[in-house]
Amino acid sequence: MWKSKLMEVFHALSGTEKRALNKWLRSPFVNQRTEVWALWDYLLQHRTTVGPEWDKTEVYAQIFPGQPYRDVAMRQLMSDLLHCIEAYLVYKKFRANPALRHTYLVGIYRDKRLFKRYQQSVQRARKYLDTQPLGPQLFDQRYDLEYEKFVYLQTQKRTKANNLQDLGNALDASIILRKLKQSCMYLAHQRVYKVEYDYSFLPHLLEYLADSHHLQDPAIATYFYCYRALSEERDDLFQEFKNQLFAQESRFSQSESRDLLQLSINFCIQQLNRGAKSYVAEALHLYRLGLRQKLLFSNGLLSRFTYNNIVGLALKLDEYAWAESFITDYRDHLDRDFRQPTYNYNLAKLFYRQQRYQAAFHHLSAVDESDVLLNFSAKVILLKMYYELGAYDEVEALLASFRALINRKKMLSYHQTNFSNFIRFTRRLLYLGPDEVEKRFALRRDILNARVLAEHEWLLEQLDERS
Repeated sequence: MWKSKLMEVFHALSGTEKRALNKWLRSPFVNQRTEVWALWDYLLQHRTTVGPEWDKTEVYAQIFPGQPYRDVAMRQLMSDLLHCIEAYLVYKKFRANPALRHTYLVGIYRDKRLFKRYQQSVQRARKYLDTQPLGPQLFDQRYDLEYEKFVYLQTQKRTKANNLQDLGNALDASIILRKLKQSCMYLAHQRVYKVEYDYSFLPHLLEYLADSHHLQDPAIATYFYCYRALSEERDDLFQEFKNQLFAQESRFSQSESRDLLQLSINFCIQQLNRGAKSYVAEALHLYRLGLRQKLLFSNGLLSRFTYNNIVGLALKLDEYAWAESFITDYRDHLDRDFRQPTYNYNLAKLFYRQQRYQAAFHHLSAVDESDVLLNFSAKVILLKMYYELGAYDEVEALLASFRALINRKKMLSYHQTNFSNFIRFTRRLLYLGPDEVEKRFALRRDILNARVLAEHEWLLEQLDERS
């Protein structure tokens, strides 16, 4: 019973949901079996019980005292309770979407041929949609309302004009926006995962949109310039994307603003990984904006990757005091499972940049090796410190062990390429002779041309110092 779907759903319910279900399950409209109430009450009373202690026969004896155990009856009872819980969760979701309720009510009055009420409901629905944030969901709701109007007009005299053109326009806008957003997500995903996507008719859509009235719609224009900026990697397109985004910032929903902010940050990180230093301040500005507007949090937690990126950007700008405050102030917003190693790693980054090597060594030793990506990033800092301290034997040994470790561990292709490139260029730098001008020139060229390399700047600095 412990591993049943019912128990899985029960333990995922919040306290508020459990209190609401106490009333929901006792409504005769929802449930008329007293045994379902009894099973629910039993689950609440024993909610702290875990594992094998959940025995179906014992539960059955409490609900059906004096009756022999019947597994079919017990499974049916569990299924009935689960269906009631699922019905409540669906109802809760429905109640949280007023636009859907408005559209359904329009359809209900149309079906019942209460046309005066139908017209009033249409007006209320339109007014409500006019107040809603921009995004694909709003475009879908506009289409649904136009479709309800089309069905209504079909019941009227055939000589009455229909709204097929408005319906078609609403459909076009919905498809265009969703296609643009999906394509932006494709590009962002491809930057990290080695995967190919079918963009289908997108090239034709972009050509069409360039001279289309659809770009007058702020949501479509925002995603249009977002996609072009990400795909063409042009600063002028990125600036236009930002202009569109910030001009309509208050009109996007929280979730839509989060997606768009992350896409703009992805563009900056993409440029930074290719050596464009000018995007450091831009990316940090966007992250700070996300912190202020609470766009970077999920259930109150900050991703450790976001945390790492913010610290790294602040250090590149030598904002050491701000970085140290951020590391401390946002430590408790990290997931508990990754909190301490992530905190130690970022303190080590800070102390390394301040050339407080002893403190950096201390915090690096506390980084948990079970987190592969964090462990590898810590090794990069360790290699850099050994190199700067002139401990070349340690550098050589660590390069060899690091390479072997990368070959054994499975990780995203982007990260594997990044770390492999760093090892390869550091080894070439280590064995570069003072008079090897051609090799020095070739190394500089290869570092600059590396498309995936987070340590461009450090490698070039060390190369200049060896000249």
